[in-house]
Amino acid sequence: MKMYNVILLLFLQSLVSCQKAPEKILISDSKIIYQSEDGGKTWRDVGLGLSDGMGLNCIIATQDEIFLGSEHGVIRSNSKAVNPTWDKDMFITDPIYSFIPGKFGPYAHSAHNGLYQKISSTGIWIPKYLNLNDKYIFSVLELSNGAILLACTKGIFKSVDDGKTWNQVYNDENVYTMSLSNEVIIAGCSSGLIRSTDKGEHWTQVLTDDRGTSTTKVIEGRFFAISLRSNEWKDKMAYAGKLANKLRYSDDLGLTWKRMDEHLLPVELNVSIANQSSTGQVINDIIQVGDVLVCCVGNVIYRSTDKGQSWQAVLTGSKENRRFEFVKSGSKIYAMSVNSGC
Repeated sequence: MKMYNVILLLFLQSLVSCQKAPEKILISDSKIIYQSEDGGKTWRDVGLGLSDGMGLNCIIATQDEIFLGSEHGVIRSNSKAVNPTWDKDMFITDPIYSFIPGKFGPYAHSAHNGLYQKISSTGIWIPKYLNLNDKYIFSVLELSNGAILLACTKGIFKSVDDGKTWNQVYNDENVYTMSLSNEVIIAGCSSGLIRSTDKGEHWTQVLTDDRGTSTTKVIEGRFFAISLRSNEWKDKMAYAGKLANKLRYSDDLGLTWKRMDEHLLPVELNVSIANQSSTGQVINDIIQVGDVLVCCVGNVIYRSTDKGQSWQAVLTGSKENRRFEFVKSGSKIYAMSVNSGC
């Protein structure tokens, strides 16, 4: 019996020794990229090894990886790592200014050479759609029937043969963003918002009140849209101490649009005098995890647990003239600080 107890004790000790100790969380002070695992309530700096000198412009995440676009190509990390390590991707050396989600891997946009797409389950990026004359592509939409829509400076182009040939289905202005829900496409353009119900063949204007629209998203079945700010001096003066653009959402697949930014207006009380006298506060991005909305205004991150009726400041960036871009990987939110531009 004693021998049995000794063997059992040794077995249990071996199990304990084989269990891997939790990885120690490393402290970072990059002030470039933050991670939240509790719906935006708290944030941890996970940018160890990153610096402003890398010229970081944009971010995208998949279930397994995070990609950062920089002036020198793509930087990647494992999104499941407790302490992300950031490695330079060897396949792209062009400046990368935006990422676009894709069914078979994310797209990376270079103003010099157009689009690249990452081949799924590999580290390889390949050039895409080189036969399109307009190299400045803002958005890609892959439809259920295999058709592809590209939004660019010359409008919207459509291909039904995997990019071999292109037909222009919308023209005359910049189109910056496209989103799809229930076979309805909403696109943000220089004049506002346009809508298509026939896979991009025809478009109707649905909103012109806010000048141009820079961002469209689908969140929990609803369309969201963020308008462009105006760079005209008279508008900057009018916006002093206020929000310089608008956040809207639609409950009816983009037919009508309601404002969600009215309850962000108390944010202006936190604005510095220097900012109040210039461009006003700009709504930059919005994302949802669970029932929580997370929004960036200026260089401050806010969260709402009541569908935008009230907002709480949870993180303030350390540098002015910066904004946050959001991405989500599982239940984690990442916020990267990037230059706000002019």
